[in-house]
Amino acid sequence: MSTLFLAWGDDDLSAARAAQAKVDALCPPEDQAFALETFAVEPGAKDAESAVQAVCAVREAVATPSMLGGGKTVFLKGANFLSPKKEPGKFAAVKDAVERLTGDLKKGLPDGVNLVVLATDCDRSTSFYKTCAKVGEVAAFVVPERAKDVKAEFFPLVREAIAGRGLKMPPDALDALLERTGYALRLVESELDKLALYVMPKREITREDVVSMVSSQRVHQFWEYAEAFCTGNLAETLQCLEKLFRQRVFPVPLVVNLQNRIRQLLLFRDAMDRGLAKLSGGERFRTLTWEIRAGSEEAELMEALGAERPDKVMPPFRAASLAAQAVKFPAGRWMRWLAESVRAQMEMTGDSRLPPETILELFTIRALSPLSRRA
Repeated sequence: MSTLFLAWGDDDLSAARAAQAKVDALCPPEDQAFALETFAVEPGAKDAESAVQAVCAVREAVATPSMLGGGKTVFLKGANFLSPKKEPGKFAAVKDAVERLTGDLKKGLPDGVNLVVLATDCDRSTSFYKTCAKVGEVAAFVVPERAKDVKAEFFPLVREAIAGRGLKMPPDALDALLERTGYALRLVESELDKLALYVMPKREITREDVVSMVSSQRVHQFWEYAEAFCTGNLAETLQCLEKLFRQRVFPVPLVVNLQNRIRQLLLFRDAMDRGLAKLSGGERFRTLTWEIRAGSEEAELMEALGAERPDKVMPPFRAASLAAQAVKFPAGRWMRWLAESVRAQMEMTGDSRLPPETILELFTIRALSPLSRRA
């Protein structure tokens, strides 16, 4: 009997664990020296030659009997060529190689030969994927985007990772961690290991620990300042600035990214104030529902402006998170911060005698200090 197993998804840690577990089940560790053949495409390799060589090697290994007789397992790691719309999968040579492998799989694997494939991306419309789903088993590990998927699938894995390290994290610390890492389990576990060393010998991780030790990975480092600023927390925002300046991040892109964030939040705030969007749900799992009807004045205006609703250009969970941030302050405050940030940018790029870092710090203090005094 033979087994075909495909594990794929941008949650690469979960996919890798599933693939390795399947390999160990098909070929126990004590037999792997002689009954397991592993082929790996280098991470990030986008040239067609590497992909073609890997596919050819797998086809040959599948067709070759085991050295000592009996069964064998072939394990292909890093198959980053299974989407024909992206490099290197879009190259003709790669498509041809994958088609030949698909033809082999349709005919059936030889008796006693197993094939396990680990990929970061796989187009579900391809013949290869459909063949794996039909004659084998497919396990998808995709980073969740919807709030209900995050709650049902991702948070249990994170809680398990925290408990497995003997750690405790209050909700605000966990939120701060996921704001910086996104929903990539490998990155979350890596940061948890780093935080565990940082807080030793205590076992509880606070929000302050996360802010101090975890840099933003979700988009780029400029995102971190905008995220801190829009919470309205002056101390945390200044601490973030100090860390970014130590990393030699130039202030102008930071303030420009902040302006872009504020414009986003103004759109959300205005839409909710006018009843065009509604935010519902609890503190952590929120849902944003849009009330813009097709053919309405608002829809026609957005079409005329060439604009799209945010829920059509960003993950729904992220849109709900931004909407929750937007309602923290009235539209007038967001407008005032936007105007002040533009003036700060003009001062940075003008003839001011002050360093740009100082200008950004002063702007931050002027904008957020009223909230700190009130707190």
